[in-house]
Amino acid sequence: MKSKLFQNIILALIALMAIPFVLMALIIFVPIEMIRSTKRKRRIRKWVTRNDYNYFLIYTTGKWKRNFFEQRIIPALSPGLKTGIYDGMDFKGFITSEVAGHFHLNDQQGFPIVGKIENGKLTVRSLKAEFSQYVGLEKNVERFEDALQEAIDNL
Repeated sequence: MKSKLFQNIILALIALMAIPFVLMALIIFVPIEMIRSTKRKRRIRKWVTRNDYNYFLIYTTGKWKRNFFEQRIIPALSPGLKTGIYDGMDFKGFITSEVAGHFHLNDQQGFPIVGKIENGKLTVRSLKAEFSQYVGLEKNVERFEDALQEAIDNL
């Protein structure tokens, strides 16, 4: 009985001694995270402002897909269309991973995706089904190009 009481007293003392350390950690780390969050939001806002009224295409880095887009699709697109690459872990090119994460681009229905930024809002459309149908199954690149242009026009 005494040993049980002694254990409870020791645990209570340890808990009391830990409280100042927990409070110090909160006092130090919460403001640091708030500053990081504010800076992140500022960078994203700046990126959106800089890229407002832009259209974009993001495709994946699979070897033949990347070659297909870089050799066949991108040269045929209007020069103002921005491009980016998603390698399954990171975004490269016109879009940063931080911005893509903020807008949940990697949660889309599949790549390639087209989108536009207008008045600070992002509109995105997946072309995975069209790509699979027209390029993968039918080997009809022109139909995919038409579907891509139609998606861009309808954003």
